[in-house]
Amino acid sequence: MIDPATVTECLHSFCKSCIVKHLQTKQTCPQCSILIHETAPMQYVGYDLTLQSIINKIVPGLVDRESQCLNEFYASRGLSVPQNGKQLSTYYSINQNGISFQRKVWRMILRMMATLGSTNRCQNLTLS
Repeated sequence: MIDPATVTECLHSFCKSCIVKHLQTKQTCPQCSILIHETAPMQYVGYDLTLQSIINKIVPGLVDRESQCLNEFYASRGLSVPQNGKQLSTYYSINQNGISFQRKVWRMILRMMATLGSTNRCQNLTLS
């Protein structure tokens, strides 16, 4: 799975491109059919940093291979790789006080933690 995305309503995870394609025609989770949102389901699907980290550890060299494939894709079309590509550092930063998340990621984390009933674990998380 490349660029895993998690539905915050039910916590099912999918390949980002797969869930985006699915949500072009439906507003429900492909796994459990729960309504994600009637008008803006993509706002309730977020990049899953934890799952991506796990995948990267389970599949050694995945990041390098995907980066190489991306470079080859753009090179074969005579294009340069976009500089605004998804990089983990654009979503969070680690500092001496803990982890700082972008506002969008922070809201997703809070929704997920509220769903799981574990909001008291946010002591070292700050909004950037």
